[in-house]
Formats: sequence, C-alpha cells, structure tokens
Amino acid sequence: MINLKIFNKLKNTFHFLDYLNERDKNIIIENANYYNFQKGHILMNAEEKFCDIFYMVLDGSIKVSKISEEGREVVLYRIGKGEICIVNVSCILSETVFSATATVEYDSEIVAIPSYIVSNYLIQNPQFQKFLCSNILLKMEEIVMKFEDVTFKSVNERVLDFLKAEMIRQNSNVLNITHEELAYEIGSVREVASRSLKSLEKQGILQIDRGKITIINL
Repeated sequence: MINLKIFNKLKNTFHFLDYLNERDKNIIIENANYYNFQKGHILMNAEEKFCDIFYMVLDGSIKVSKISEEGREVVLYRIGKGEICIVNVSCILSETVFSATATVEYDSEIVAIPSYIVSNYLIQNPQFQKFLCSNILLKMEEIVMKFEDVTFKSVNERVLDFLKAEMIRQNSNVLNITHEELAYEIGSVREVASRSLKSLEKQGILQIDRGKITIINL
C-alpha cells in the first residue's frame, strides 16, 4: 500500500492516472508498493520469471539490456522519470517471461503495481493506452537509432556520441565509466573501445584514468 503523498507524486509524474475512476485509483493505492532502489540493484532478470509486477519510475534511471551466454551486454534503452519498461508491459500482456535485464543505474524511486491491475484495469483506460503507445514508440526509436549507429557509424563516432550524451545526463565532464561499460553502451567489445579511447586521447579530446574518463575538448 502507498500513502496519498506518494500517490499524488505518482499522479504528477504519470498524468494518465488523473483519468482513472475512484475505484481504480483506490485499487492502485491499496496494492502498490513504493521502493527506493540503490545503484546496481537488479530489478528484473532475463528469463527469470513471469512478469507479475509493473514498474513505474518516479525518479532515477534504469538500464535495460540483453546479456549473451558469454557475458557480453548490449544496452537496449533506459527508463527515466515518468517512463515505463516496454518489455515489462509486453511480458505482462502476453503472459511471458521477461526477456531482458533491468538494472538500477542511478538511485531510483519506483512504484511497483501487481500485473493484474494492468491487465484487468489500466489497459481498459484510453489515456493509459495513449501513454503506453507513446512509450513504445519512443523506446523503439531508441533501439532503431542504436542499430543504425552500430551499422553505419564508426567506433570513434559512437564513442563521441555516447560521451556527449552522458556529459549532458550527468551534468559533468568527468564520467565514471570503465572501458568495458563503454563497450556495452556502443555495442562493441572492450578491446575496440579501448583503442578508440586511446586514439581520442592522443587527439587531446579526453583523458583516460582508471575507471574514469575526463572530457577535455568535445
């Protein structure tokens, strides 16, 4: 159960809740749970179980990725404030297992709702349907753009694009990220990412330190 303060915060973040009737609002209040997850927490694991929980992000960032049997990771997209995971919704509505891994990237506030509330109540609401379609389109665009980047852009271009976006996201020119994590982000391997970073360092664009990249001139 969540209190009215959390529910009002949820409504201010997810505006489709304003259009629910009082019965459905009370069902959410009585059955939802509020969590404050720390960085590194595994929210959902691939193939672990059927999706019985629907997650709504109030604040923070969740990374959704696919991990191969060899341990290679490819980041599909991220979920931020006011967003939901489209893989999460998909496995709820299709009653299948979660097909990716969702990891808390930055400390996050999340409201968790039992999946039956989505399939029995929310999915009937036109405003929720519009919100869901909008989220699906946005995340599909992210995935398509990532595919296009891997297909058409050089490694250096992908590295620079990621670093620019990460500087804005973290509001800092000092990024705490390893070469392996960078490789995951750009859809490559550690050795290739390391060569690219060394090349960019020689050009005076950045400085490499252990577990840290400092942007000098980007």
